[in-house]
Amino acid sequence: MAPISEQAAIRHLLRRFGLGVSPQDLAAFGSGSYRQAVEKLLEPGPDGYSLTLWDWRNRENDNLNLRQAQYQWYSRLLVTRRPLQERMTIFWHHHFATSGEKVTSAFAMTEHIDTLRANALGPFPKLLHAVSKDPAMLFWLDNHLNTKGKPNENFAREVMELFTLGIGHYTEEDVQEAARAFTGWSLAAPRDNGSFAIVRGANIPNRRDLQFLFDRKNHDEGTKSVIGQSGQFNGDDILDLLCRNPQTTRFLVKKIWEWFVYPEPEQALVEQLSTSFRKSGLSVSVLLREIMLSAEFRSEKAIRAVVKSPVDLCVGTLRALGAGEMFLKEFNREDDYRKSSKATNPMGFSITASKAMGMELMFPPDVAGWKDGPAWISTATVIERLKWARAIFGGNNVRTFRWPAWPLFESDPRVESAAKVLCELFDYDASPEVFASLVAAGQDASNGPITQRNANEVAARITQLMFGAPDFHLI
Repeated sequence: MAPISEQAAIRHLLRRFGLGVSPQDLAAFGSGSYRQAVEKLLEPGPDGYSLTLWDWRNRENDNLNLRQAQYQWYSRLLVTRRPLQERMTIFWHHHFATSGEKVTSAFAMTEHIDTLRANALGPFPKLLHAVSKDPAMLFWLDNHLNTKGKPNENFAREVMELFTLGIGHYTEEDVQEAARAFTGWSLAAPRDNGSFAIVRGANIPNRRDLQFLFDRKNHDEGTKSVIGQSGQFNGDDILDLLCRNPQTTRFLVKKIWEWFVYPEPEQALVEQLSTSFRKSGLSVSVLLREIMLSAEFRSEKAIRAVVKSPVDLCVGTLRALGAGEMFLKEFNREDDYRKSSKATNPMGFSITASKAMGMELMFPPDVAGWKDGPAWISTATVIERLKWARAIFGGNNVRTFRWPAWPLFESDPRVESAAKVLCELFDYDASPEVFASLVAAGQDASNGPITQRNANEVAARITQLMFGAPDFHLI
């Protein structure tokens, strides 16, 4: 296979490390060379999103729930000019999978996601320390219940198995000893008198001021032996020890490569990337740059080799349509968010649709995150992916926000031109045979020229058939 062109490589880059190939993202990142696109992704300008969780509150009683927290994140995904940062935030949400099913506080879950975002491209040790102490993680893995004499092993086990070393690279004794080091890591809420109330119950308070507190009297200060080293370790010492272990770099490199490039990377490639990753102090941005610039990332093996996640599909199509720009124009932060239905409907439908397809942000299925790749595709989820076309443009008794299609076709209302517009907009390289079937579906829907009246039905028919093509779901 001949080397792909610069523009094709940039589109490939945006599919994997951005949030789709929207016209806005192509304008922002695709005007120069491939290397320039890489650097722009890694060093972007302003985010373009300034709303806080508080802007989404119920104005009648100031209540906030997890649905509103989801609206805030999904709206950021539509608006952001830092697509790599959000893409990595989703990856780290999968890696440090924490769910609102148990962490029912909108504030705690939002702070957790904010922690992932703030550290998404920085040194992994800094991210690991920060997320290990955030209220959602403390509660999710029961470390707020981990006390001297009664160590709780949940966090100690997962920090080794899922966050750093991987299965088979630690022992049960390592978990038991590490759990002792994390004793005294508490979840607390400040009192009016300046003291703290430690949270020990089965429910997490839905309040903004929850924070990590080191409860020294409940910390085991004895000697621990973990991964072949002994000392009077505390929790921070264990995290540092794990980050220094070469297996952590291999584990992270392989997991990031498989999420973004292709399954089962060659062992020599993993070792090569792991070496430079360690030398960088586990800088995520250094690792990502090396992956993006590698020949393997732009190889035939990598092109269109990863299945679109539900969020890729829903957010990518909405960004392509310009839903983020519409949201910024229509949303009034002074009103109750429910009054801005025109602005918020796309993200509400996106939350519901991506959940039906198997991926709801803030609700990963378990501590191991989502089963990705081919696992995204099943008989049930394919039906939901087809429904998404109807949700966008309307019709067939599917609940819809009915995005206006006529402006897409107005300048050239021929059905063949409409099919080309939709293929370009939704980043689909249709074969001649598939393209002919898209045109036929549009002609059947229009029964003549496209008009303002039939434009949405034409768009829905073409898009639904497009979403039914197996290769459409590869990025």
